[in-house]
Amino acid sequence: MSVTVSAGRLASRGDSGEDPGRMTSPDATALSGRNHALQRAEGRSWRTLAVRPGREEGMRLFSAAVEAEPRRVLRLIEVDFKDGSDGREFDWRLIDLHDPRRRGLVPDLSPAAPAPARKVPPSRGRARVPVRLYAGVVVLGAVLAAAIWFVTHGV
Repeated sequence: MSVTVSAGRLASRGDSGEDPGRMTSPDATALSGRNHALQRAEGRSWRTLAVRPGREEGMRLFSAAVEAEPRRVLRLIEVDFKDGSDGREFDWRLIDLHDPRRRGLVPDLSPAAPAPARKVPPSRGRARVPVRLYAGVVVLGAVLAAAIWFVTHGV
């Protein structure tokens, strides 16, 4: 297997030159024994990038993927395909996880918790009256009325 990194993307080729990434159904040789799969997080699901038969080979692929894309959430899992399945049913066990959010490389993209709602005091059947506004209008009216009275009566 050869692993190359170009332009920040992981390109992995097997000995025969085929691209094992985006594998939907592994062939019959991949279904035997324990395999190791490299996956990356996409939203709430995981996309399988490659399936390798040996643990060392899987660990090398995982290390190369972390170096190539350090800002992605990646995991290496051990896969045991169920008998009689076409590769869609399997049991798995986590081997390694690369989560850049825990190391502070990228911000946490989960939605923030909503602010707690303010409690509104129960009303007693009356609306709240803007007392300062009314007092200001009354005082302004009194001053204006006094000014008009002084101007008209000539004091």
